[in-house]
Amino acid sequence: MVKKILVVDDNKEDLANMKNILENAKYDVIATTSEKAALRHSKKQKFDLILLDIQMPHLSGYELLKLMKADKKGKPYVMFVSIVPYKEVDLSGADGFIQKPFGEKTFLSGIKDVLKKR
Repeated sequence: MVKKILVVDDNKEDLANMKNILENAKYDVIATTSEKAALRHSKKQKFDLILLDIQMPHLSGYELLKLMKADKKGKPYVMFVSIVPYKEVDLSGADGFIQKPFGEKTFLSGIKDVLKKR
């Protein structure tokens, strides 16, 4: 079964890069730059994994994480993908972290590690 991933990042270049890498690895991907759209998608669909940027214009990744987990009956797996240094990231409630910039192998390895828990 193909794993479904929601990617949320306000940087269009980063978003396109992650979407391309994931689609080439045969994941089903929905990508958005909008926090509101991300919340709508997470309410309507079940995702195996949600990738969130921490620094977003209207709601931070931390705020989105809280809203998504509070609203879902089943808790989605969520990873932060951010330029924020790892030591400064609050991973409370998150299932992982990928540091930007990243290489394709590192990115996919992080994704696979979290999806193995499913």
